Amino acid sequence: DVIEHDELVAAVPADHALARRKSVALRELADQPFIIHSAISVLHIITILECQKAGFAPRVAQEATQVQTILSLVQSGLGVGLVPARMARFAPESVRLMPLTEPIAIEMGIAYRPDAEPLVRNFVAVAHQQGDIQSLSKTPK
Repeated sequence: DVIEHDELVAAVPADHALARRKSVALRELADQPFIIHSAISVLHIITILECQKAGFAPRVAQEATQVQTILSLVQSGLGVGLVPARMARFAPESVRLMPLTEPIAIEMGIAYRPDAEPLVRNFVAVAHQQGDIQSLSKTPK
């Protein structure tokens, strides 16, 4: 079951030349160093594949396991990154999250057996409710 729909946005330092714009094409970030999700995250391969689709291989400056770490590294000027839009509320003031001109949709899902016990089914129901609540409370910067 899909419990949350989101999209990736570009995270750039607020003083970056592109930060003044409303949106950015992924290919415009081709010359920038990238901070990407570590290989344990599906977002790692999504970032690499989407950059390749845009015509370039990202120049990886750093990998990080947590989105907050990626945002901190962007804040420090180490590079740019792609992060889920729902992370806007955690972005520091000195990081600008920008929609991509060609959105990259992502989904979070949960897998469970059809004959799952009531506890599992209740957990799945709560996960769906939380996903709906978080989707309604998105506040991009």
